[in-house]
Amino acid sequence: MDTTKWTEMQKKAIDTRGKNILVSAAAGSGKTAVLTQRIINLVIEEKLDITSMLVLTFTNAAANEMKSRIQKKMYDYLSENKNDKHIKKQISLVSSASISTMHAFCINVLRENFDILGIDPSFVIGNESTISILKDEAIQEVLDERFENDDLELFVLEDIYSSRYDDTNLINIVYSIYRYIQSKKEPFEWLYNQVEKYNSFDDIKNNEYFLQIKQEILVILDELIQKCELAVNYSKDIAYYGTLSQDLEILQNLKIHLVNNGYDYFVDEIKNIKLSKLATKKKDDDIT
Repeated sequence: MDTTKWTEMQKKAIDTRGKNILVSAAAGSGKTAVLTQRIINLVIEEKLDITSMLVLTFTNAAANEMKSRIQKKMYDYLSENKNDKHIKKQISLVSSASISTMHAFCINVLRENFDILGIDPSFVIGNESTISILKDEAIQEVLDERFENDDLELFVLEDIYSSRYDDTNLINIVYSIYRYIQSKKEPFEWLYNQVEKYNSFDDIKNNEYFLQIKQEILVILDELIQKCELAVNYSKDIAYYGTLSQDLEILQNLKIHLVNNGYDYFVDEIKNIKLSKLATKKKDDDIT
């Protein structure tokens, strides 16, 4: 007989039937004890078979602890009800009950249905080292295939992020992206949606990252303009004045195009920049 003093909410979680139950409680509040008692009540009072239940935990340790608690409570009950054949049977079934982690449960499902799934029933769960090796082999296989097919897009990626003689940097970037998207609900769908945003240049120009870069460029231009203005003021009486004044005008035009006319005009202006050379002087001659 259970002599534990349960709270009203714990009793409700143990005894409620015929509906879904969601229990939210802090660590150490007795969730495992409550679930254990709920299972015991179902087995003893409703004569359910423990192998017909699915109980999932976060860790193997938690699963083993729950099995141990359930078995102990069954023995306690059997000590007072020695002729209960149902409980005697359930005690023998606890070790084979589906009380495990989600991973362990999924492995069992795969093994029990290997013929339907068309997989080798002797498969094993790869450790971190094995998985790392398989990932390396997979990405290298893709790169080799793309190289053999003279994939222009890959060549461009290599030129920007790595080299044709060393793929390490590019591979690290791929791994970094892969790890990041694993936190998303639909990793590859999310990734494709992000890529799609960059297929339209109009969207890029309104992207928060692009706007941030634009602001950083404006800050740099302002600094250059200020320094160039100082240089112009100091060079009014020497031959550098004309050249520095032209440089100042170029910088001011760049800022105007970036602020008022947009990125395209800004880029065109940069492409068309023609800087004048500073005046030269012979040795020991003053520039005036």
